[in-house]
Amino acid sequence: MRYDVTGKDAWWIQSPSSALWQGHTSLLIQEKPGFWWYFYYGPYSMQLIFLGTTSLAKIDSDVKKGIEKWNTIYKNDIKKGKYNKLKYEENYTMSLRFSGNFTKCINLIKKDFNNYEKNHKIKTTKFRFGKNNKYKYKSKTYNEPYSMIISHKMPEYDILKCNCMHISTGVLRVGTLKKNNSKFYNALVYVQVKYSRPCAALDYMRKQNLGKMGFHYLFNIQGL
Repeated sequence: MRYDVTGKDAWWIQSPSSALWQGHTSLLIQEKPGFWWYFYYGPYSMQLIFLGTTSLAKIDSDVKKGIEKWNTIYKNDIKKGKYNKLKYEENYTMSLRFSGNFTKCINLIKKDFNNYEKNHKIKTTKFRFGKNNKYKYKSKTYNEPYSMIISHKMPEYDILKCNCMHISTGVLRVGTLKKNNSKFYNALVYVQVKYSRPCAALDYMRKQNLGKMGFHYLFNIQGL
């Protein structure tokens, strides 16, 4: 079951089996009710994909649809070697939900896309994959926002100092937690400096009691 709650929250989502069980960290960020975004950062791609509503149990299939759509739209450019064909290899089974206001995170990510294009001459591709470019939520129909993807070697990526977890926690730092925001900010700074393994960083954040932990294979997570 999928539904949305009122809020502007963020979810740290984890694929623990990625990178030889070191883990991969991505984010789900709520812009407003019914408008959730998926953020991914890796050595060869950065992605901000509009999902509308989703759930932890459905995130893999939902993101795959976006990836497959992008590969179809840009198949000729991929054949010419302009872009790399995207692959989806994550298996998100864990989440840590933070309640607050994280809309600034989306703005920061979009700014980062612009900076890569300006400073590194790396082109950002934009696409929509809803039917007729429309998105329906409850009884209303909206123009679907553009998703954004870079398919290129990321010049700042470093497996120890600037990986998926470091970038994701940097994004979360501009958000605001409803309670204990100073502790939240300091915890994010700490894991950025002290940790390189995403799974270890998530374990530390979990122990700070700042969010709600979830495992989709144990019970049905709702609220996305």
